[in-house]
Amino acid sequence: MVEDICNLERYRQHREQQAGQVLPLELIAEEWREQRLAIFPLSGL
Repeated sequence: MVEDICNLERYRQHREQQAGQVLPLELIAEEWREQRLAIFPLSGL
C-alpha cells in the first residue's frame, strides 16, 4: 500500500511536468488506476 502511494506520487509529478500545470488528484489517481488494471487485471476478485 505504501509503495502504491509512492508510485502514485511519482506518476502525479510526471504527469504534471508533462502538462505544465497542476492536475486534479482525482484525475491522476484514475489514470494511474486504469494503467495498473491494464497490467494487473482483477481476475477472479
